[in-house]
Amino acid sequence: MATEVRISGESVEVGATHALFGGIPTGNGYGYDISADGQRILATVGKDHKPSEPITLVQNWLAGLKK
Repeated sequence: MATEVRISGESVEVGATHALFGGIPTGNGYGYDISADGQRILATVGKDHKPSEPITLVQNWLAGLKK
């Protein structure tokens, strides 16, 4: 999965999440590899894989503890 994240000053903008690739047959060795330029990760995914829940980003959480 991939999500575009933009950071500008103290602002964080999270874009839509999309699948990078489908399932990959596994063989001997690691279940992932990283591209030569370090910009992409390729990983195996099982047939029964279900997407995870969305990520919730909590900013300034320490201030919420003081309430």
